[in-house]
Amino acid sequence: MVNFLEYVSSQERKRKLRNVRTPKERMPPEQKRGSLVCGTVKTPIGSRVAKIKSRVLNRITKNDSALHKHVKWLKDLQEERRRMEEMKEAEELEILTRKRAFMEREAKKRAVAGKLEGIEPSTDEKDSDDGPSVLSTVSKESENEKKKPAWCQSETAHEAAEIDNEANLLSFANGLDFEQYTHDLELQTLMDQLRKRIKMLELEKKKDETKLKTCLDSEDAAQRSEALGNSVVDFVPTEVEKVNDDDDDDDTKSIANSVMSESSIKSIHSKKSLTELISKARGRMMVMATIEEEGEDAILPPVVSTVTDDNGARMAEKKSIHKLAFKNRNPSV
Repeated sequence: MVNFLEYVSSQERKRKLRNVRTPKERMPPEQKRGSLVCGTVKTPIGSRVAKIKSRVLNRITKNDSALHKHVKWLKDLQEERRRMEEMKEAEELEILTRKRAFMEREAKKRAVAGKLEGIEPSTDEKDSDDGPSVLSTVSKESENEKKKPAWCQSETAHEAAEIDNEANLLSFANGLDFEQYTHDLELQTLMDQLRKRIKMLELEKKKDETKLKTCLDSEDAAQRSEALGNSVVDFVPTEVEKVNDDDDDDDTKSIANSVMSESSIKSIHSKKSLTELISKARGRMMVMATIEEEGEDAILPPVVSTVTDDNGARMAEKKSIHKLAFKNRNPSV
């Protein structure tokens, strides 16, 4: 049986032996040969304190709150607005200076042109020597005046330009060779339209004259009947259609025959009742007018059908058993 005190003493000796280091082991890691240096690098004394202090200062001064960000954004916005206003003022000032310089330059040009217009040719020898140069300058100024737009021309120059334009237009019309353009399709179409328009206007004029004559005749007939005391209708005005048209004459005759054949003609005693009866008969006789088309006739082409010489084989094949629906349907449906 082991004594407890001996056991404790032996364990204590072992622990001391384990903690005892050799001189090589007590050397620092830098002096050991083949040792692996790891861990943090030593820093000079006092730098750690300063670094910690700088970190604390940065943490105290840094402010990332929403209010701080909003204030910063407002400051940037104000700076941007100020910069834009300065740019706008500079642009407006530049435009104003350019406009002022342009107005001064144009005023000088107008003054020079006015002076040149007031120059008269003199009969002196000195003036005759300088005459061609003066006339050339005047001609150049007049050409420049014509090239100017209307808003910056003088009244005399504007009138002269209008006269020149009229003269050029008349000379162009007089020297125009119309035969060169007679074969032009567009010109021919335009001329045909003009001719049709002229014919339509002439027909309308004839219609108006006929209506006016009809109204005058009816008024004269009414005055004569009133003067004679006769209540019989001498003249009944009718609607005027196309002049010199045989179809309209035939329609008028047929309407008159239908009116005379009716038994209600006996009950007519006034112009109004007879006019109503004629209008009713005209409505019954109204026929749809034909549409005249230019160019190709409006006739539909004939229907062409091709008959094969299969003697009904196609129909027989159509009714065969393998053409039935349930034979070719999808089985997954």
